[in-house]
Amino acid sequence: MTAAIGVPSVEGIPVTHRGLAKVFSAMMGHKELSGVPARAELTVVLLMGVGQLRTSAALLTAAGLPAGTPVGIVGNDYLPDQRVTIGTLSSTADQAEAMGVANPTVIVIGDVVRVSPFATAHFRTADFSTTTPSRPRVSTESAPQL
Repeated sequence: MTAAIGVPSVEGIPVTHRGLAKVFSAMMGHKELSGVPARAELTVVLLMGVGQLRTSAALLTAAGLPAGTPVGIVGNDYLPDQRVTIGTLSSTADQAEAMGVANPTVIVIGDVVRVSPFATAHFRTADFSTTTPSRPRVSTESAPQL
């Protein structure tokens, strides 16, 4: 369980965040996701799930999560070559495949990925001060460049 929280946190991806996600569910990535509720305020954390990423993304999309839901993959946990891949439910399997992402990984699915310093500018342009969970207001200002 500590890897599900600690690994993404090291890369600036919390599993919960005020205004974005108040609960998370962590599971092995090779398990069936049909029982996981597809709710905007829920973060789904998959451990070792690269091999089933395409299936997992399709199941979560079919269950109601938008195809544009952010996904962060932290690969090679705590190793010198640890890296982060950021995408969406609709793009992440292709990205992971193209980049050769392999286990060990921690995959974080949900709006909390937006706060990662590795998130692209269009993810980071949200104002998370809203009190409505999982519905950040979009800022008219450009995102800070990293």
